[in-house]
Amino acid sequence: MSCENRDWVDIPSYNKSCGYSPYQLVSCDIRATRVSNSAGTQYSQTAGTVGVRTQCAAPSLPPDLSSYIREYNYTPAGENKAKVRLYLNLLINHIVANCQSISSIKYKLKEDGEYILNTQYILNLLPFTDYTIEVKVTNNANNQTIASFTFRTMTLEPYDAPVIVKSTSYNKSCVYLEWKEPNQPNGVITKYRQRYYIKGQSVPSWMELSQPSQINSFIACGFNFGDLVTYEIAAGTSAGFGPPATGDIRVTCGLPIIPEVQTSYVTQDLLEKPKHEMTLTWEEAESACDRILYYNLTVKHGEKTLSHDQYLEEEGGTREKVLQDIDPYTNYTIILIAVNNFLNQSIHKPQYILTPELAPYDGPGLSVEVNSSCVTLSLQSPSEPNGVILSYSYKCGYASTTGREYQTENADGQSITMCGFPSAERIECSATATNSAGIVLLT
Repeated sequence: MSCENRDWVDIPSYNKSCGYSPYQLVSCDIRATRVSNSAGTQYSQTAGTVGVRTQCAAPSLPPDLSSYIREYNYTPAGENKAKVRLYLNLLINHIVANCQSISSIKYKLKEDGEYILNTQYILNLLPFTDYTIEVKVTNNANNQTIASFTFRTMTLEPYDAPVIVKSTSYNKSCVYLEWKEPNQPNGVITKYRQRYYIKGQSVPSWMELSQPSQINSFIACGFNFGDLVTYEIAAGTSAGFGPPATGDIRVTCGLPIIPEVQTSYVTQDLLEKPKHEMTLTWEEAESACDRILYYNLTVKHGEKTLSHDQYLEEEGGTREKVLQDIDPYTNYTIILIAVNNFLNQSIHKPQYILTPELAPYDGPGLSVEVNSSCVTLSLQSPSEPNGVILSYSYKCGYASTTGREYQTENADGQSITMCGFPSAERIECSATATNSAGIVLLT
């Protein structure tokens, strides 16, 4: 027997003609051979051609099932928020049945118990939410293929308004508003629109804010002391804007605006380990009212508070703080708060500083290994470098003479081997570590 012009095989035979697709119609030729009584003489003839179909198998599905999802927004009966419904537009002619026909195409949410026909809707889905969908396709031989994929539903307008973080008078003619995105944005927030107007008067056009951040703020000006200002602000996705957040702000005194604290340093050389004397100074803050009453100044190292002082703002008063024993190359936090005569406090904005470097308190770690006529040195960074170590240098020589000096940069953890020393000689080695402020020697 020979199928599809392949090699002939005897019948019966354990050889199988493989490599065909499921449910494939294969044409085979059958040849009968008659052997004569004379040894070695054979006669053959072709008896006929037959068609053989291979067995059915599970259906084969297209690769990107998510592309067959069709989704729409709708508002369920009795609700006022839009939801998403979808169905699976998977066509029979896009499926390889691997048998005579496809008998059913069904699907469901993975967490649901029962499958539904692909022409039926899955309802009441939240927008911009990931769901896992499971598809089951069955052919007429009851062979099944089950596949699943994750699908994110469409973007809709936000369900709710932006969250107002802060709303207050900024000064005698401006108001300040700070907000973040809605709790249910239903997509990526790409824009805001806002407007500000005196309550009871004409409403202006919307102002649009693009490229928003997680926390947004705006200062609206042009009002008079005592005005009651209404604000409206709405968040938008690619599908449109959601409902606005609205409220009122009375224009009174606002929040003081503090300047940056200036720092200067003097090295305390007489200490066993030199440190800094740090002086903090600042200019008078903008009061956003009639005047500044006082300042609160806090200096912290990590979670530890080093000082907390109050300074009255009066003519001839000082705006200066001196701190002793400040560590070199160390992060500190400065918090300056100004309070005006309306008892409004400035916005809390910590200022982070890094103190200047001093020479390292100790030298580099140095271990020495002597082997025959060679010396191997291993260098490690100082335990208190007081800055960024820029370079190391080292030298070895006879105790009675000056050794040759070798220089290396950033040699942390590096091993250096020098040879040519006679045996039985006492060898002295030293190393130095250098940052931008100085050098420390270790012998």
